[in-house]
Amino acid sequence: MRSRLLFGITCGLLLAPVTLLADAPLPGITVEAEVQQGTVRGRVVDAQSGNPLATAQVAVVGTSLGALSDASGNYVISGVPAGLYTIQVTRLGHAQTQRENVQVAAGASVTVDFQMRTSALALEAVVVTGLADPTSARRVPFTIARLGAESLEVPSMNAIGALQGKVAGASVIAPAQPGGGINILLRTPTSINRTNAPLFVVDGVVLASTFGRSTADLSSLDIESIEVVKGAAAASLYGSRASNGVVQIRTRRGAGGESGVTRITARSEMGVNQLARGIDRSMSHQYLVDGQGNWVNAAGSVVDRQDRVERPASERFLDQPYAPGAAVDHVEQFFDPGRFATNSITLSRNSEDTNFFTSFSNQRIDGVVLDHGGYARDDLRLNLDHRLGANLQFSFSGSHMRATRDELPSDVFFQLVQQAPDANLLQPDPDGTRYIYQPDPEGVTPNPLYELVTSIDEENRVRTLGSTELRWTPVGWLTLDGNLSYDRSDRKTTFFFPRGAKTVVA
Repeated sequence: MRSRLLFGITCGLLLAPVTLLADAPLPGITVEAEVQQGTVRGRVVDAQSGNPLATAQVAVVGTSLGALSDASGNYVISGVPAGLYTIQVTRLGHAQTQRENVQVAAGASVTVDFQMRTSALALEAVVVTGLADPTSARRVPFTIARLGAESLEVPSMNAIGALQGKVAGASVIAPAQPGGGINILLRTPTSINRTNAPLFVVDGVVLASTFGRSTADLSSLDIESIEVVKGAAAASLYGSRASNGVVQIRTRRGAGGESGVTRITARSEMGVNQLARGIDRSMSHQYLVDGQGNWVNAAGSVVDRQDRVERPASERFLDQPYAPGAAVDHVEQFFDPGRFATNSITLSRNSEDTNFFTSFSNQRIDGVVLDHGGYARDDLRLNLDHRLGANLQFSFSGSHMRATRDELPSDVFFQLVQQAPDANLLQPDPDGTRYIYQPDPEGVTPNPLYELVTSIDEENRVRTLGSTELRWTPVGWLTLDGNLSYDRSDRKTTFFFPRGAKTVVA
């Protein structure tokens, strides 16, 4: 369970349309007052040439009202209820433009003119995964799901976590430890000895599955859209390695901003992680006790814990509660998810010939257990789109990630559930270690916290992704496209156990 705190201030004023009702009607007679309405009209032209733009779609945001501009660029939207609105205009090949705080008065007409700038690359909205040319999703013969920026307003810690609960038929299991990979299944498992995970493609780079936890190497703050091709049809796009589906990720490129304006954005997010609920465990034992819950021997005399005896075999059930205050909550002692923080800064610009997006972010997450299991990562990204000529386009995408994660021993949770309910894991060890090695003299497994504080077990991970694309269209019916991608992963695991520390085996 994660609680988030986002910093930001949003100001706005919304005037709802007013409906005037007549006085109470006479019995059998219905009287309805006419809603007060106004008109929005204007002209849409090209910002560079000043020529009128036809078939531009003008809409009143938040309503179903809209109109298309005619050959002269003029448009008229009638029947707009009185109030304060945002008017938005879109047209293929041009950057989306909008005018906020437009006051529509009852019975009056308001003029809103637009100047639209040409967008350098405006094909992402219609691009479909794996196809050489942009194609409408309605013309594709197989199932595609897409998550846009509107579905990624609050990015998850893991880039692919945004698919959870938003894509029909996708089974997504989030990692329990920070820095872990997402387990995702798009179709029924087809193998018991091979991976059933889909193929991941980021800006044209096919992520190598041999590197493991590939989904943990992506920054969710840089994602613009996620497209999912479900079923075996994906194999027709990327071959047999995509037989379990494809997850296509596109990162931000700066094309959505206002033309000619450089935008700098800073973002900070802080919060706390916590267990969604407690874990119930047995809080009873099978030993002899007196009426006050004290340990006794076979003769009925009160003894210390190490001298207690079990009840006869015929009565040896775990049904005797511990004395008040004797049992402890090991889950509360062991788990401590702690805080998390994410900071990022981005720089982007959109113009007629060049778009670019660059970002730097760092992420710090406390571990899932007490004083251990933390995760830290830094991400750097640069995306560039440039129009070299009327028929020649160049694109570059690159990212570099460095991360450090505290690893947890494979048997640490097994050791936890093997502890007696009245064993205190937080008491110090006689040798001076922060936590005792064996809190239960009769126990068969050591205190899992002892190994965590005495050993060093961490993984340092570096991932570099890069891709370039050159597209040349000599004539309208011919396009030549060249792509080059690069994927490198470096991992270094360090384990150190000090001489003299206690261990189960020599």
